[in-house]
Amino acid sequence: MLEVLWLFCLPILGQPLKLCSRERVDIVERTKMELSKVSKGVNITLYTPPTNDMSCRNASLKCFLDEVKVLEIELDVAGESLKEFIRMKRTLDQLYPVPEASCEPLSCELHPEMSADSFLQNLGKILKQMNSSYCRKT
Repeated sequence: MLEVLWLFCLPILGQPLKLCSRERVDIVERTKMELSKVSKGVNITLYTPPTNDMSCRNASLKCFLDEVKVLEIELDVAGESLKEFIRMKRTLDQLYPVPEASCEPLSCELHPEMSADSFLQNLGKILKQMNSSYCRKT
């Protein structure tokens, strides 16, 4: 039952959001490649939760979602408009993590600051973990 509560999603129309999304992982990878082309002139670091804390996955996901907003601001200040980033943000904006009752998460600001590349790599890992929980094995 707790696994079902791992991620609670309610899009605007009240339809449950598909928790399995290989496309989300692909969009994060494409965003990472797109960002690498402009990152030479843009020095962005973001608080990056670890991906190995299975007891607080929702808290980690919430930190990632909050830091994506920071990344958006940093890109805007740098004058960068990345097509894949916009797509990634749109799909991530649909996720609403519910805090785990048994979890005492660290404040996002207590996680180490990492490059945007490392941040996106860890975000991709969290999304892959979601897929391994919710995607049907084919």
